Amino acid sequence: MIYTIKNHDYTGGPYWHPLERFLAIHGRALARPEHFMWMNATHVESVDTIVKTTFQAYKNTATRRYLILDSTGTPYGEVSRPPSTPGSCGAAAYAEADPVKALARVLNMSPEEIALAA
Repeated sequence: MIYTIKNHDYTGGPYWHPLERFLAIHGRALARPEHFMWMNATHVESVDTIVKTTFQAYKNTATRRYLILDSTGTPYGEVSRPPSTPGSCGAAAYAEADPVKALARVLNMSPEEIALAA
């Protein structure tokens, strides 16, 4: 499922549960929540069905790269935006990402390095 941004919310956070859950499952040996800054909540809507949810954006303090998670700790990555997505805020679109690849990108490591550290 592909989501497009509807708006950002900088007032409601921080919300740490998704990051804590993600790191407990995928990154325990590599990163801790205190290695991240909560940046915002992003309200998104799917482009193929009317599903609305909120993503949390966290920035790694060392690499300055973002990790985008839904409320369950599932990672999302930026993808090409479908051409017919009117009403979205900005050009970004997001789809579910492989957790190892998402963590590797945020920590500036290869997926192989992530697997070896697990």
